[in-house]
Amino acid sequence: MSTTQTDLEDFTTRGSGTRPEPEVGGIAADKLHALIDRAENIQERIKEEQEQLKDLFLEAKSGGWDVPTIKAVLKERAARAKNSDKVDEAQSLLDLYRSALSM
Repeated sequence: MSTTQTDLEDFTTRGSGTRPEPEVGGIAADKLHALIDRAENIQERIKEEQEQLKDLFLEAKSGGWDVPTIKAVLKERAARAKNSDKVDEAQSLLDLYRSALSM
C-alpha cells in the first residue's frame, strides 16, 4: 500500500480524542515520531553512561585495582539482588569443586 497525500492529510482522534494525530497507512505518525525520539534519547544516555563506566574502569586500573575482579564483584552483586539463594548455592558448589580438586 503506497502513501498518498490523502493519507498524510487524514486526521483521526485517538485515546481521549483531545489532539488529532495524522495517520499514514493506519499509523499515528506523531506518536511514532515521539516513540522514536524517546528511544534515540535513551540510546544516547546509555552511550554516555557506557563512556562514564569505561572512564571509571580506566581510573580504577590506573589506581592499581584489578578491573576484571571489580567486574566480577559487580556481576555477583547484580545476581545476588535478583536471587541471593541461587548465588549462595552456586558459590557452595564452586567451593565443593575447588575442594575436590585441592585448589
